Amino acid sequence: DLGHGPALMAFWINLYNALIIDAVVHFGIQGSIMSRPGIFRQAAYNVGGMRFSADEIEHGLLRRNIPNPVVHMRTFTTDDPRLSLVVDHLDPRIHFSLVCGARSCPPIAFYDHEHLDQQLDQAAGAFINGGGVDYIAESNTLRLSKIFQWYRADFGGLPAVFELIQRYVIDQEVRNVLASGEFRVRYMEYDWKVNSSV
Repeated sequence: DLGHGPALMAFWINLYNALIIDAVVHFGIQGSIMSRPGIFRQAAYNVGGMRFSADEIEHGLLRRNIPNPVVHMRTFTTDDPRLSLVVDHLDPRIHFSLVCGARSCPPIAFYDHEHLDQQLDQAAGAFINGGGVDYIAESNTLRLSKIFQWYRADFGGLPAVFELIQRYVIDQEVRNVLASGEFRVRYMEYDWKVNSSV
């Protein structure tokens, strides 16, 4: 029994990442992860006699059945037995640990329940400082990964996104701009080409 805390969260993160790698190989995806429509619903594993797709793991279990930001629907109905395997809280740092197979995704790692909090902190820092946030001084524009747009509600809204970035960003110029509160925000195009981790 993994409970509903860090052990279960680490299990689902690791399973999701393994499932995506398996799906890319199984379906022979070489260009864009989006070249296979429905991959996140089709790619699935059987766990304890129940089917779990990538979408179900991400939106149903790790995001606690909050509506998918693309289709605006809950993953599981209220009587779905898989709801018993939902993690105990939504930690928005999961978005820096889930690797959907695209180049714009975070780097892949293995997550251990005993060190999960530190590992999620490391994942957040690596993503934010590794291209997930960029500042263009000429136009005073903070460019953010689409992840911050798609899952803004998970982070607690745009002001909370800025607070989270401030917590992890190393670039002093970005820190100063965030502290000033005077900047434009633009979201980067998401690169769906298959990344090197898969």
